[in-house]
Amino acid sequence: MPNPKPKTSWAEELRLPKAAVVTMFMLPIVIFAAAHTLMLVRPAVFWNLTAKARWFGPLTPRSAVETAGVLADDERARKHAWRYQHCLGPNHVAKIAVEAATAVIALQIAWHAKRRGRRALAVIYLVVGVGAAVIAADEARWGETFGLQLFPDSWTVQVKETNLQAELTLHNQPRVQNWIKLGMTVLALYGLISSLWVASRRREWFQEKALYAFIPHPVLTPGFVVVLFHALERVAYKWITGNRVPPLWSRLQEPTELVAVLTLLIFCWLALRTVKRWPRVAHAP
Repeated sequence: MPNPKPKTSWAEELRLPKAAVVTMFMLPIVIFAAAHTLMLVRPAVFWNLTAKARWFGPLTPRSAVETAGVLADDERARKHAWRYQHCLGPNHVAKIAVEAATAVIALQIAWHAKRRGRRALAVIYLVVGVGAAVIAADEARWGETFGLQLFPDSWTVQVKETNLQAELTLHNQPRVQNWIKLGMTVLALYGLISSLWVASRRREWFQEKALYAFIPHPVLTPGFVVVLFHALERVAYKWITGNRVPPLWSRLQEPTELVAVLTLLIFCWLALRTVKRWPRVAHAP
């Protein structure tokens, strides 16, 4: 009877330093915990980090309230909010950078998969790469930069009127926002269930079968848990209070989205390392 293979640690399996594995595992938890802590303890700092505001300022409770439009409903507050919504905050800059990096890595996976005869996988990651690039451009408000010159004024005005932030962007359209939240929840469910399934089986078998190009590694589990927890806490808030989620609380969507794209980035990076170990097909260009 053959001896079973010895179990390996995640660091050995991923061929990474233990510190890197611990960082990947803890990063979503740290980001989400820090966001909740700042929201409760320093709401002004939290608002300026997550809103489309100037970098870290002004960090005063009064300015945060005015910017959020939570309590001060006057002309000064509206002008203040309008001024700050036309800047990119730190959370948005981080998301754009991560989304752009994800696009580059996903396109590399598509190229390597094609060279190894995995055309279906190449198409999937091509779609992921192009989608991440479009999302990054939309997050950077490419419509505000180019759309005003490319599209007629009547159309741009209509889009801005329905946009949640009065911008020429797709991701802030109400229907698109609903689809984004639903998509994040569904993908997080898939990631959590599949990664826990992997963790419950022999990891060596999955490594040999190269399934980590399709199924997330268990090290990414906290990222999926964070996304699902945020979806549940929004539902719980509405159910318990019976009220609409207030603007300050709704800003938790921003660090959640950052965790989601960070998880996708790490997944794509691990998938790239897996795909590059596959043998090339001789006739593939």
